[in-house]
Amino acid sequence: MKKNEKFIGTCESYTYDGLGIVKYNNLAIFVKDMMVHETGEIIITKILKNYGYGRCLSKSVLSQDRIEPACSIYKQCGGCQIAHMSYEAQKQFKRERVQNCMTKIGGFEHEVKDVLGMDHPVHYRNKAQIPVGLSDNQIKCGFYRIHSNEIIDMNECLIQHPYVNELLFKFKQLLNKFQNGDCFRHLFIKVGFASQEVMVVFVAHHENIPHLEDMVEEFSQFPYVKSIILNINDKVTNVVLGQKEILLYGTPTITDTLKDLKFHISSKSFYQVNPIQTVTLYDKAVEFAQLTGNETVLDLYCGIGTISLFMAKKAKKVLGIEIVEAAIEDAKKNAQLNGIENV
Repeated sequence: MKKNEKFIGTCESYTYDGLGIVKYNNLAIFVKDMMVHETGEIIITKILKNYGYGRCLSKSVLSQDRIEPACSIYKQCGGCQIAHMSYEAQKQFKRERVQNCMTKIGGFEHEVKDVLGMDHPVHYRNKAQIPVGLSDNQIKCGFYRIHSNEIIDMNECLIQHPYVNELLFKFKQLLNKFQNGDCFRHLFIKVGFASQEVMVVFVAHHENIPHLEDMVEEFSQFPYVKSIILNINDKVTNVVLGQKEILLYGTPTITDTLKDLKFHISSKSFYQVNPIQTVTLYDKAVEFAQLTGNETVLDLYCGIGTISLFMAKKAKKVLGIEIVEAAIEDAKKNAQLNGIENV
């Protein structure tokens, strides 16, 4: 078996990130864009000791769950890996992934129930971290090609809130107008789904950015933009946000509502990225906990206290634990904001 060798194979299962697994001479070959039960001609692109990688040249048998991805850059962008699966197939893939982790890593048998899906699984993300770069003196804003640092330029993302796409378009316009794209590392945006409040964070290499005031003026014209922050990250690292922040416009936080609870959200605090399913998730967690009102609940990795405050209504006391100090400060403020004293 060697590189560039071709064979006919059938996909049997998936890797954790959605690559198809095709067996050839007792070796697992990982193939992008192949679904279970699909058969095709595969060319081997890389061979390692215990597995290999391949590319499907053509398919002779297609899965009934295969769909045409709505995204025009799906094959290049590494943001989504399984958009060629129907939504039902995606939910099944995720259920099986959790099941495999529990069985193979956890070492115990327990049936994982079906995934509770969304009615409309598009435009649901409330947070975007969009890399910025220059290639051949051209500004590129988009997510990375899978397993690389190459930015795939995009004008919109189908899973992001429409406000994110609108602000991304304006950002690219301004970078081309002012020719200051080399100053920026990321465009970071947070959206309050219920409040319709938006925070824009310019993540930059340094503070000295030409035409920054002009950019702030342009972004402040969007009525939903309530906060504009400059974050300085001069470290050679893949961490998005640096330690230093400068408030350029509006307030240092935005507000959002989950069910009947209000939350202040800062740039560095964790907040679930799918607010629609967050309520479904938290309600289910409260249901499964079967609280009687006499328990002390530990919320580990509590972030800004979202699960804590959901649980507090049913428990005697909740203790939230978190390593990010800013998130704990937000959590305390959120408890006060909602008049909850048993956390």
